[in-house]
Amino acid sequence: MSSEPVLIDFDKTGIADKEERISCITYAVLSMLKRNIPVGLKINDMTITPGVSYSCRAALLNALALLPPNDQ
Repeated sequence: MSSEPVLIDFDKTGIADKEERISCITYAVLSMLKRNIPVGLKINDMTITPGVSYSCRAALLNALALLPPNDQ
C-alpha cells in the first residue's frame, strides 16, 4: 500500500519563527521518508517534487540547510 505524496509549503506552515519552522519541517520530512511517504517541499518559487529516493532526501535536506537565518 502506497501513501499519497505530501508537498510541504515552507511559507504556509503557520510557524512564525524561521528557525523553528526549519526544525519542524526537517523533522516531518525525515519522519515521512522513514515511513516511505513521498514528500516534497515548496520554498518561494522552488519546488522539490515529492519522492522517497536518496537523491530526493538529499535535495530536501540541502534546501532546508541552505536557507538564510532569521535576520537575512
